[in-house]
Amino acid sequence: MKKTIQGALANLFGPSRNDQYAALLKRLADIAQACAVHFRKTNGQDAEGIIAFEHQADSVVDEIHELLDNSFIMRFDIPDAMRLTDVLDDVVDGMRKVALHIQAYKPYLSELRPEAHELMEVAADMLLHVDKLS
Repeated sequence: MKKTIQGALANLFGPSRNDQYAALLKRLADIAQACAVHFRKTNGQDAEGIIAFEHQADSVVDEIHELLDNSFIMRFDIPDAMRLTDVLDDVVDGMRKVALHIQAYKPYLSELRPEAHELMEVAADMLLHVDKLS
């Protein structure tokens, strides 16, 4: 009986988009994590590489927003899902901003301070925890 009701609702409202959202969010988290690894490996010195990650993330964010904008019922609150998506995108955007600042001040920076490396480690660790959630 329960499957019949679920089938009827799926026919009425369309298929669930939960799995699609989860897969896209995982992709976004993977991009953010790869960006953080690249950022640390290059000491933030590869602005073009970081920007390439940002473009990948923005593409996934656009897909997520399109999916959520066209979803009727999901397992979780749609505004919360959009906020989570945007916050993850903000992480990648932040790395781009830092890389551009490093590029601009390169003549004055012989190397990054130890605190900058610690911050990069914290960010990478946080992204690992986000990845475990998805």
